[in-house]
Amino acid sequence: MSDQTLAQSETKREQEAKTRNLRQRILTGVIATPPVLLCAILGGWVFTVFVLLLLLIGGLEFYRLAGGRAIQGSAAVGIATAAGVILAFTLESPRQWAAVAGIAVAGTLASLLLGVLRHQDARRSLLQTLTLLAGVLYLGFPGGFVVEIRQQPEGLFWLLLALTGALGTDTFAYIGGRLWGRLRLAPAVSPSKTVEGALTGGTVGFLLMLLLLWGSNHLTPATVLLAAATPFVATLGDLLESAIKRFFKVKDSHLDGLDILPGHGGILDRVDSSLLVVTVFYFFLLAMGIIR
Repeated sequence: MSDQTLAQSETKREQEAKTRNLRQRILTGVIATPPVLLCAILGGWVFTVFVLLLLLIGGLEFYRLAGGRAIQGSAAVGIATAAGVILAFTLESPRQWAAVAGIAVAGTLASLLLGVLRHQDARRSLLQTLTLLAGVLYLGFPGGFVVEIRQQPEGLFWLLLALTGALGTDTFAYIGGRLWGRLRLAPAVSPSKTVEGALTGGTVGFLLMLLLLWGSNHLTPATVLLAAATPFVATLGDLLESAIKRFFKVKDSHLDGLDILPGHGGILDRVDSSLLVVTVFYFFLLAMGIIR
């Protein structure tokens, strides 16, 4: 068999693998969307429990990234601390931020105490604590933000708008990259992402948000600006998760035996763009006086 024939055969296999992965992603989206929407519509503790479940899986994935390394933080302490942050937002007390700060301090002290009990040196304990807090910051606070957004009088609308922008951008960036991708967007961070994919996802995500804003009579200069910024933020969120995996030298974040999202590397790969988007939405709504 000639080298040219071998190259053609390899290219064909790669295309078939990409097509199969795309089909898996579409099927996963079709199956997963109804229960996610149901939890969002029901709101209250149903939605909070759903977010906590995502935190549990996503937290296990995050802390596994540093598995076997000296900087690996305690998944149990990290997830418990992040869950405490989410619950503090759920309760919406006047001292909410004081509770969040207290929970973060408690998690930090618990991590340092574990290091002492394990007779680790101070530097190693500190690095593990920083990894633990990184997980709380990356997952716990966005989880709290999304819960508080949902609890607002028009929370369901703002939540759906955020998810439309994040998931629309992410999904169509993947499709656009597979169909037309040539130029690498950030090869040092994520070799598979392309400029064409980012432009496709950004355009579709922006238009979907505009359509939702127009149909709900929420189309204002401020919300148009938010819609314009969201695809960019979603792309940054995607790249951030890729950078985290590259930092830990891990290909994907999924847990062995818990591949509940076929076609994706794990929960983090599905929600990475949404984490940063809901954070921006939270502070936008805070600045607009919608969240008090």
